[in-house]
Amino acid sequence: MTPSIIERLDNGVGLVVRPMRLAPVVALQLWLDAGAADDPDDFPGMAHLLEHLLFKGNPSRRFHDLVATVEAVGGSFEAWTSHDHTVYELLLPSRQARLGLDILADALGPLSVDPDVLEREMSIITQEERQRADDVWTDAADVLVALAFEGHPYGRSVTGDPRKLRRATVDDVVSFHDRLYRGERMTLVVVGDLEPDDVRRDAAETLGALPGGGEPPARDPVPFPPQARVRTAVDVRGNGLATVGLGFRIPGARDPATPALALLDTVLGDGPASLLQAGLVRARELALHVEVAQYPERDGSVLAVIASVAPDKWSDALDAILDVLALLRRSDVPPVDLERARHLIATEALYGAEAVEDVAGRLGFDALATGDPDYEAVFQAQVAATTAGAVREAAATWLRPANLGAVVVLPQEDDEEISDEDIDAARERIRTAVRDRLSDDEPLQASTEPLDVTLACGARLVIRPEPGVPLVAVDAFFPGGQALESERTAGLQQILSRLLLRGAGGMSAAEIDRAIDEMAASVQPYAGADTLGISATFPAADALRGLALVADALRDPTFPEDEFERERRRLLADLRAAESDPFYVAGHELYPRLLPGHPYRFDPRGTPEALGRITHSSLVRAWNDDYPLHRLTIVVSGDVTPDAVRDTLDARLPSDPRSDAAALQAPGAVEAEVPERDQQVVVHGDFAQAYVLFGFRAPGGESDDRHAVSLLVEALAGDTGILMQEVREGRGLAYDVGAEARLPIGQGVVLVHASCDPRDVDAVLATIDDLLDDLAQNGLGPERLAHAQDLLVHSYALDLQRVSDRNRLAARGLFVHGTVPSFESYEQAIRAVTPDQAREVAADLFDPDNAVTIVVLPQDADAAADHHEDLETD
Repeated sequence: MTPSIIERLDNGVGLVVRPMRLAPVVALQLWLDAGAADDPDDFPGMAHLLEHLLFKGNPSRRFHDLVATVEAVGGSFEAWTSHDHTVYELLLPSRQARLGLDILADALGPLSVDPDVLEREMSIITQEERQRADDVWTDAADVLVALAFEGHPYGRSVTGDPRKLRRATVDDVVSFHDRLYRGERMTLVVVGDLEPDDVRRDAAETLGALPGGGEPPARDPVPFPPQARVRTAVDVRGNGLATVGLGFRIPGARDPATPALALLDTVLGDGPASLLQAGLVRARELALHVEVAQYPERDGSVLAVIASVAPDKWSDALDAILDVLALLRRSDVPPVDLERARHLIATEALYGAEAVEDVAGRLGFDALATGDPDYEAVFQAQVAATTAGAVREAAATWLRPANLGAVVVLPQEDDEEISDEDIDAARERIRTAVRDRLSDDEPLQASTEPLDVTLACGARLVIRPEPGVPLVAVDAFFPGGQALESERTAGLQQILSRLLLRGAGGMSAAEIDRAIDEMAASVQPYAGADTLGISATFPAADALRGLALVADALRDPTFPEDEFERERRRLLADLRAAESDPFYVAGHELYPRLLPGHPYRFDPRGTPEALGRITHSSLVRAWNDDYPLHRLTIVVSGDVTPDAVRDTLDARLPSDPRSDAAALQAPGAVEAEVPERDQQVVVHGDFAQAYVLFGFRAPGGESDDRHAVSLLVEALAGDTGILMQEVREGRGLAYDVGAEARLPIGQGVVLVHASCDPRDVDAVLATIDDLLDDLAQNGLGPERLAHAQDLLVHSYALDLQRVSDRNRLAARGLFVHGTVPSFESYEQAIRAVTPDQAREVAADLFDPDNAVTIVVLPQDADAAADHHEDLETD
């Protein structure tokens, strides 16, 4: 690892530089040592509001529109706020690094706020908060943080209290900015393809001119208020699954217990062989999903366990989670689990060292939280030296009722009323379970030559050696997937893919999980729209072992009947849970109308009716009929020896008697027009916001028009896209608005979405209709087209940082076009699209007679627009 260069400019701005030369990109992150914990008591949310305002027009600035200036050179500008920090990030072509520093200096300089802009951003923040609340999982995590830090500045919501924040004047905002946006509170982190001396000079000439010069602020920790017992919150909302969350307040980044606690959360929930994944999800089926995560700040963190469970199993799931935690407080972690956790943490650092923005984020957090931007090396050494006894001691110290907050979210079923007495009983049930279980009185040399061969089984193998790259990526896929489904078999491909790793090559599901965890690998079976296969990434040292596992899964899956039934139940539960997602509700109505009779009309998870009809024998028959090995393509990238890869796969994939099976034919495009009655549909759901989804038929991914479609979508989407500028920024009609293209073979789809106040739905519909009509008639002007081209080319360059992304692009190119794409060929194709071609494609694409619009309204739109309540806590 290259040591980071650390120094401080004359005005106090800290400078951390890490050269990385794998791709021609640079990340500039400005870390401000101030966040939500520094908000004035009268104006909670001020730090987050300023993060929004610094993107807006400012008459005193050199660059009037910061985001547009960045995107004009193919970059991106993002920002985020935590309790301790506010971060501004630019991702740019490395040759534009000086421009990025000019923009940061301009953004962070003297602030002038238009009162109208201030009012609009406060409204946007209100909508942002509502949308977070509509996501049950995110809302549960926010509640756990609030409970863990109750009475402490960390317990404040980062978005604040919009009712109080609206009282802030322009003078209040400017005063907050002038007090905290000073050089001594800033640290610039620069990572990418550049020279440190150039960064020093340019930073001094730009950020060095900002106000500042004092000593960096002393940040004395604020004591946490005493807590006597578990804090609880119970909420009732929507329908679908219940959510159970536990959040323990644990120490901050530099505490001696931090390495042991990192190992603890990895043992608990990282990977299918972890204690909660293997026990709670797979063995006992008490939860559909479970996640263990830490939400770190400088002086404290939250270790959270969140699970999605069936409503009638929430208390059993709570007991099971607490039983595992209690065991870890009493007993040493088994040696194999401890070693697995060490390996996972070490390998996660390898994955996190690939992309410049990830490296910059690690350096910035460590610089401010620990005082050492290179603290990751210290942390890794501590993890490697931490014993099972230290993990047990950390669990006994921190996994206690006096550090715990618990939240349960119960669905409101149509035929069942949950009373206040029921909620009180649930809170007491939580307290009793915690007291009973957690009471303190309970005792090869790589070649550079590529290889493209046919294996003995008829499969195509393409190897792209990348000497020195520490990770190896594998994509092994068949043509098929959702394209093979019908009304009677919708969801079958998803079950097939999920069962590929549930038994194969003489290994059971548990043995496969254990092998994956031992390698600290990422192995993901999938069923896409037009392919089915496995994507995997392994440390280079485990590449051949990993390839053997993938080959076994595709040659000899056993499809155990008990796993078949389990996965079917999970898919049904997934569909039920999705009913609380407004865009799933909209898509469920949109796709059958937009793509009638086409296999892509189904949700990838299928339908409850089809899932109920699928039998184990029909699943096995579909695998045998549709996926002979000669249809398989395997793409491998990384530090591998091609001959060793080929020999390993030839040994695992013998000749297949099904080699005479005919090639699959991709489904064609939908020809029938959309009936007028289906062109606009309104449905209702239990949501606070309104949601709008437009769907348009697009050409398939093999079409010569695919690049023009991508450019049209790019011009619509993004912070400087047409939709954001006209719908959100220009008119303030929506918090979230965007567009995306899905372009599998045969039939593509373009989606435009927005979430807004229910009272603004008609205005949002009319505005988006007008914008799309204008595109259909006039296309993209030369400047707008060039801007979209720069953005797509830069995004492609960013995708070249990770070996898994490089391999995915290669695999997709082979499948769709028969060749591995290059950056140069992609850029040439994107820049070859002319305004006339874009206009012609837009006219076909945005044809209202072949489009569907779905509007999802709250059950009571007027009440929802005004409703905002905090969860009751004690």
